[in-house]
Amino acid sequence: MVEVRGGWWKVGVLVVIAAGCARRPAPPLAGPSSAPVMVTPDRAALMAAPVEGDWKALGDEATALLSQYLRINTTNPPGNEIAAARWLAEVLRARGVDAEVVTVAGAGLSSAGLTALLPDVLRLHPDAIVLDTGHNEYLTASALLDHRWWHAFRIGQQLDAWIGGHAPSGERMPEPGHGFDHATVVAAFAAHLRAIKALAADAGVPLLLCAPVSNLADCPPVLGDDPSLPEDGDAAFERGRALLEAGDLPAARAAFERARDVDRWPHRAGSALLAAVHDSGIEVVPVDRVFDEHSARGSPGFDLFADHCHPTPAGQRLMALVVADALEDLKLFPLTGQRGRAPSTDEVLPRLGADAALFSRAAAQIGRTFTGFALMSGRDGLVARVAQQRLDEAAALPGPRAGELEANFALLDLLRGERQSARRHLQTCADLSPDALARVQRLHDEYPWVRAVFARNGLALRKGELRAAPP
Repeated sequence: MVEVRGGWWKVGVLVVIAAGCARRPAPPLAGPSSAPVMVTPDRAALMAAPVEGDWKALGDEATALLSQYLRINTTNPPGNEIAAARWLAEVLRARGVDAEVVTVAGAGLSSAGLTALLPDVLRLHPDAIVLDTGHNEYLTASALLDHRWWHAFRIGQQLDAWIGGHAPSGERMPEPGHGFDHATVVAAFAAHLRAIKALAADAGVPLLLCAPVSNLADCPPVLGDDPSLPEDGDAAFERGRALLEAGDLPAARAAFERARDVDRWPHRAGSALLAAVHDSGIEVVPVDRVFDEHSARGSPGFDLFADHCHPTPAGQRLMALVVADALEDLKLFPLTGQRGRAPSTDEVLPRLGADAALFSRAAAQIGRTFTGFALMSGRDGLVARVAQQRLDEAAALPGPRAGELEANFALLDLLRGERQSARRHLQTCADLSPDALARVQRLHDEYPWVRAVFARNGLALRKGELRAAPP
């Protein structure tokens, strides 16, 4: 039972989070997180399902998954959605609300997947639901780029997968001139929000929807090159950085938003999805406004985000604070008189088990996230520079140098065409962690953008060894 108990009142709060951007086609580059990641079967089918379909049937399909979502620590490196919910519980407790907050989270879960889960969530009879979604609408690129008519039906996608025509290892990236139908994606997202709102209303459960917020100032677009645009995403991002240096914060903000919005493979909710959130008719928690107010540069960056969309502990604290205020506004429990207050990170982090080792692992995970983005881009560009910076920061932290760091250094070396340096890093990776090297091998075998960076250097990875690529 999902409940908050205290005195004469009883409140159940359930937090439903779609973890940003850890999806089947792009697992961690050099090893799993410290906790299992829930991978939803048929996620591509869910994303492409007719949006006005039978939500009860979708909910029944998710029944077997829900208990697993509730049991496991659903981690999306480096963002930990369980930790975000625990922050909310800590803030409520500090205000005198003895809260038990339960998270239903899934790595890479889109709004379609959340809609499918909601009927089972409602069977838990929560007194409130907090929803955070929007960053994952474009993650299953092949399902969205492929416009074959039979893919309008979920059974068509399943049949395609069974006969090998649409297997996850064949994941494709958008190309200039062959990108996403953004209007369709946004319309589907809006329809999912309407369905979620209707389901919650029918059950009489208050629903809060967090405004999606992301790293604008320090995260370039994943695929920022587009010759068809007078100013592509990379150019807009660099213009924003120059304006930031010049002190023109509003103009910098506008440039960063353009860089995010014209990304050829969006991994952050853009302006159209944000507008859909605010037009949904659901009570919106102004997380975006609070993050903006607490960013000294007027645009959130690594001051509040660990990567492209996962908050740092300071960002998690802010998010929990504003959600706690919104829950208090629902009058589900007696007013605390402590709106706008939250315990400090120094108070909470030890209770969450955050120590130097955890921060070291998180830093490595942040580096590999950006390394993955760099490999997707196929260029030694802006994303690769951020990846190198984050990996260097992780390597400078105290503690043993992990094999996964060496693996990601090697991948960036190959992106730059530095073959000998890549060999040295891969050998060190093998010495430190054969398992990490084996994972790189699996990525090489499965994902075309990983193989491409090896092939461009005339190399292939065979049984953990660099060899000349076959002609």
